[in-house]
Amino acid sequence: MASKVYILGAGSSIGHSHKLFPAITTFFSCAKEFDLYSNNRFEALAIYIKDKMGYNIYASRKEIDIEAVMTHIEIELERKASPYLLAIRQDLLELIQQVLIAAEEEITSREGKGEYSLLASGLQKK
Repeated sequence: MASKVYILGAGSSIGHSHKLFPAITTFFSCAKEFDLYSNNRFEALAIYIKDKMGYNIYASRKEIDIEAVMTHIEIELERKASPYLLAIRQDLLELIQQVLIAAEEEITSREGKGEYSLLASGLQKK
């Protein structure tokens, strides 16, 4: 019996979510769209990114690569760990989590199914 393997690329979540799940360069703009900056929860992270990388996460028109931000933080932590940098890394992880939760909530509140559901239902028939 032959079996099939399906490989989904990293960008497949964007199609599944009707473009609500972020790409690596749209996390910060998605956070803005989901109004995650309104309570200043990520102010320290915003200041860090502005000071160290020159990007304004609130107003930048340039796409900011979240992996590059995480890499920058990790490199600094390897050089000299500090409670401040650990807090910044935690803020970034929380921002990622909050964006994904907000995107998932938006998807589940909409009618219709995403591409993952369609793929799964097609596979179950076989």
